[in-house]
Amino acid sequence: MVSIQLLRAIAALAVVLYHVGRKSDFLAITNGNYFEVGKYGVDLFFIISGFIMAYITHGKSVNFISFMKKRFVRIIPIYWVLTSVALAVFIISPSSVNSTMAPPGVINSYLLFPVEGKSMLLEVAWTLRYEFIFYIIFSLSLLTPNRYVTVSVLLGVVWACSKFSYENYYIGFFFTHYMGEFLLGVLSFLFYTKGKSLTLVVLSSIAALVGYFYGTHDGVLTYGLYSTVLFNVFVMLEDKIKSNESMVRPLSYLGDASYSIYLAHLFIIAAAGILYKHTEFMNDPILFNVSTLVASVFFSVLFYEFVERIITRKLTAIKHAAPSVG
Repeated sequence: MVSIQLLRAIAALAVVLYHVGRKSDFLAITNGNYFEVGKYGVDLFFIISGFIMAYITHGKSVNFISFMKKRFVRIIPIYWVLTSVALAVFIISPSSVNSTMAPPGVINSYLLFPVEGKSMLLEVAWTLRYEFIFYIIFSLSLLTPNRYVTVSVLLGVVWACSKFSYENYYIGFFFTHYMGEFLLGVLSFLFYTKGKSLTLVVLSSIAALVGYFYGTHDGVLTYGLYSTVLFNVFVMLEDKIKSNESMVRPLSYLGDASYSIYLAHLFIIAAAGILYKHTEFMNDPILFNVSTLVASVFFSVLFYEFVERIITRKLTAIKHAAPSVG
């Protein structure tokens, strides 16, 4: 779906803008992060993921192993490449990696396993941990007669349990409100298959307004619902977007490259920060923000073309070359 690719591009660019603004604020180029709202691109990513997992498995017989294997191949190799780059940087200059967070752990970074008091070598990788929690819950639902009811209930239970506080770090990590956003993605798919995306837009808008005036701090009932409205509006416009595909092709391409953009952009932003500190180049806020954004996207796209796509092709070739069993 072209609309999904556009949404992926929007989510990735929003996160890049957020990190550019954060670096600009950290360097005192600006007074505050002008792009604070960009961090909610992550919420949009989670909703997209919930929708896509339901979409690509709809009407298909998919088992736990094959589903998790495909998710592993899609996510991990590229992540390991960039985590290795971050590790190299960490060995050379430890203060250059997550210097404002807890000390990064190496093994937990590669395994995406949460460890109390340890951060990740690749800062944005925290979201991948929640992606895999969702993948496990979703893959388990594939074992049941009605996968969508099962996954919706399980995600809803985990989200509900996030309302409680837990002394155990790992229990608290698992029971996260982010599962509510994956749930919104699955629900978006279910409404989409019934041709009732507009209904979900209306319901989400009403719920978001109630949450806003009530003053809720639940991320699902605020930015999760805002993202749900945006997501479903784009899905409803799929046919119109397709009819103008040539006009949206550049943004659609960035959607294809969104995973690389999401993982790689922090390296470029860090380089821009070093360049600024040593030369005071780009001390104009507009020049710094715009040039850093463009450079982040440009070099991330190069990574997509010359690393992600090549690795993906080779892994696909290996998969097709492997002899079938039975």
